[in-house]
Amino acid sequence: MPLPLPSTHDRIPESTTETPMTKAQAIETLSAEFNAPYEGTFVSALSGDLIQDIMWENDLGKTYHRFGKTVVEDSNLIPLAKHYA
Repeated sequence: MPLPLPSTHDRIPESTTETPMTKAQAIETLSAEFNAPYEGTFVSALSGDLIQDIMWENDLGKTYHRFGKTVVEDSNLIPLAKHYA
């Protein structure tokens, strides 16, 4: 008689075993990695400059975090910080 295959419910996904990172921790990690102070957030919006508006066309309304000359989009903040942690 064959042994039953393990159920997928018996395993804990790896992502749930990781300690969750907060945005504050991510900002601290990236500030240290980029060697630049955290300067805050901004939301991309129309500027009135045609060239700049075309460059930001697909990113209007997204939130960004600025670290000196480096800018990180909000949805990438924690994954990027985890990469450097």
